[in-house]
Amino acid sequence: AGSLVSRRIAMKTWLNTIPWRVAAGVFRGTLCEVSRSGDGVVAKLAGTYEMETYRAFEKAMRNRPALFVDIGAAEGFYVSAFARAVPGVRVIAYEAKEEWRQRIKRSAERNGVASRCDLRGFCDPAEFRRLLGEAGKEPMFILMDIEGGEFDLLDPQAIALAPHVSFLVELHEPDGRSRGDALAETFRATHDVE
Repeated sequence: AGSLVSRRIAMKTWLNTIPWRVAAGVFRGTLCEVSRSGDGVVAKLAGTYEMETYRAFEKAMRNRPALFVDIGAAEGFYVSAFARAVPGVRVIAYEAKEEWRQRIKRSAERNGVASRCDLRGFCDPAEFRRLLGEAGKEPMFILMDIEGGEFDLLDPQAIALAPHVSFLVELHEPDGRSRGDALAETFRATHDVE
């Protein structure tokens, strides 16, 4: 029994070190790790992960932004996928967890995009405003999935700094849609909202 357990552990360890290719969809060909701590691994490999966002990603790719920013980058799937899809795009990835930043780095290296990726830690409101100021008016696409923290970053003053920025924001509203509706209304002054 001991050797069977050690073989299972060895197999899991081996599977976690192999990069698997996304088979279909907008991010086809992107290499990603198989891991129990990752999100939606099977869907990512099939090319169906968060498909409802693909239209927004395709539009952003056609517009060829100079900068892609992923706030809440997790293991870096979108960091590598978007960088592969838009040659030359610079990428900034914000991820608070050091363990996940190491995975983002590995993913970017495996996908051949590490030289264009700047990995950063936690993005607080001051850092977000600094980012918007540093980028100036260059075309930028920001993906934001930070488990409710989006309401802290996307205040009216920050949004006013970013009329040239395209956003894809995952809203986390445990108490209903009122905060999201208010945020969408704020964006409508400078952006088309879908």
